[in-house]
Amino acid sequence: MPDEKDLETPENGDDNGNNGSDDKKDKTWDTILEGLSDEDREFYEGHISGLKSALVAERTAAKDGRKAIKRLEELEKERADREKAEMDEVDRLKLENDEYKTRLKGVLEELALERRNNAITAAASQLDFADPADAITLADLSSIEYDEDKDNWKGIDDALKALLKQKPYLKVAPEKRGHGTPTRDAEKKSSDGKVEQPRVSF
Repeated sequence: MPDEKDLETPENGDDNGNNGSDDKKDKTWDTILEGLSDEDREFYEGHISGLKSALVAERTAAKDGRKAIKRLEELEKERADREKAEMDEVDRLKLENDEYKTRLKGVLEELALERRNNAITAAASQLDFADPADAITLADLSSIEYDEDKDNWKGIDDALKALLKQKPYLKVAPEKRGHGTPTRDAEKKSSDGKVEQPRVSF
């Protein structure tokens, strides 16, 4: 009959327990793979290869994504810069256009004033003013208007006649008539009797 000591279960520290612990410590992927059959090994290697390919693809996609984001940011900046440049150009053109309109308005006003004064001095010469320039400086010109349809000035004769009525001495003395009255180049008349007006071309 076996002795009781022979029937005791080995405790920690016996040979069987140590062997189990050592087996777990000694296990590596190489030892595991060595224990696989050829079919299992092929399956495992195929699975690992697929994981590696998926990881590489994921990293490539992430890299491409970062490149795409960076490119989008660059395009957005280029668009913003382009819009700013276009806006600056529009503002510049508007400013130039406003300046041109201002200059043009000034030129047209000067031209209109010159034409009006020429018409006044011409009418003053016909009314025998001693100095036609007096008609411009002394007459009330507020009622004079330009008739675009007839291309002439209205109210000049009335204004000058009113001035002569108030200041008759502005008129040439009767005994001096026939000797000519002061005229200017701008007061010359054309063959049809109209006063020649200076013209400005743009």
